[in-house]
Amino acid sequence: MEHSLAWQPEQLEISLVLVLLTLGFLVFHFFYLPTSPACQYLLRKHGAEEGHLRHILLRRMIGVFVYGIIPALLLFTLTPYSWADYGVRFEWHSSMLYWIAGLSTIIFFLTKNTAKQAESLAMYPEIRHERWGNGTLFKSVTTWILYFLAYELLYRGFLLFASVRAMGVWSAIILNCTLYAITHIPKGELEAVGAIPLGFLMCIMTLQTGTIWLALFAHVALSMTNLYFSLKYHPQIFYVGNETNA
Repeated sequence: MEHSLAWQPEQLEISLVLVLLTLGFLVFHFFYLPTSPACQYLLRKHGAEEGHLRHILLRRMIGVFVYGIIPALLLFTLTPYSWADYGVRFEWHSSMLYWIAGLSTIIFFLTKNTAKQAESLAMYPEIRHERWGNGTLFKSVTTWILYFLAYELLYRGFLLFASVRAMGVWSAIILNCTLYAITHIPKGELEAVGAIPLGFLMCIMTLQTGTIWLALFAHVALSMTNLYFSLKYHPQIFYVGNETNA
């Protein structure tokens, strides 16, 4: 059977989202690696500890641009859709309270058990300073939140809603979970596999409420509790608060 290669205008939105996601991941991954030229430059210029910190913060802000700002600019310029069409709407549903209560409980106990494992402590906290002061904590928390805002806007906003319009709900969820798991492979098999049920849950929450905010809450809560328990359980990394030498 022959298939026409003629461009269909209705394919623009989902095609643009998939291209932006692919290019964004490639750019982010280029900066992500410790062997990247950007990381090596920062290490040479600022030393091991400060260079490492700047590399972590840089790659998170790169993620903000390639996952959030650039896709938003292009999609809102080239397609007729608005923020509300991608789940960025400020609405409260009574079901959100139950989602938040359930997610908070699950995330707390799940992270408390997994954060102390050697595999997790070898990766987290990402900033490998031996002594964490308030400044380091503030930089880590704020950049994580900005990064996850862009990340959820891309996956549970642009990708999910565009693919629902293009291929229906269940195909959109499967595509979302597939790409979400693949992009977690650099972080190890455990995170890649865990991304499948987490991604599925985030898609269901987003489609049920029509907003990305529950998915963002889940991602931020997971990250913050993981950071807390990683600092608590890591044998070589300590939170020292206001100490001037931190």
